[in-house]
Amino acid sequence: VKGTFSVPSDTVKAISRAQPFFDFLFSGNSPYHIFDTVNVTVQFNPVGHDVQGFSLFMDYDTLAVKLLDGDLKVEGLQPIGVDPVLALTGAQVLQNRIDPIRNGRIDFGLGFLPELEDASVHVGSLRFLGLRDTTTRLWVVHDTSSTRQTALTDRANGGVIRPYIKPPNSIVFKNFRVKGQVA
Repeated sequence: VKGTFSVPSDTVKAISRAQPFFDFLFSGNSPYHIFDTVNVTVQFNPVGHDVQGFSLFMDYDTLAVKLLDGDLKVEGLQPIGVDPVLALTGAQVLQNRIDPIRNGRIDFGLGFLPELEDASVHVGSLRFLGLRDTTTRLWVVHDTSSTRQTALTDRANGGVIRPYIKPPNSIVFKNFRVKGQVA
């Protein structure tokens, strides 16, 4: 009707919070050398979210590095050696494997997490052996066209929490390590 006003809209509240994220800490300093072992600590920061579990998918270049077993006590290659303190809290590994379809893809899932502090949590570690003189990357994957979607589960309602995906980490390998003197 011409000249009439609509009923005022309801006021709604929205809360915006930071996204949780995964972080990687590398042993030593880059550049590494061919046949150096690089230890990578995997950390997770919930940034105020109450997380029940998560799936973490990562990719790496199999021509540049060889992934070493993270847990020799478990049969088969375990990419991530889970932090023993976290394991004692009742957290359960849901998957810890190389993707069966394509090598160079790490599939990791952790569930039944305890209530976490609002700080970085040590999840575990990866170990890589440098194979050649190159610059390579380790990156977190969130592939919306497949099931390889890095995501977290909210404890209260089981909702999906999408983490912040940081840019890939570069790892530089230069020549062989040389001992001795050059004459």
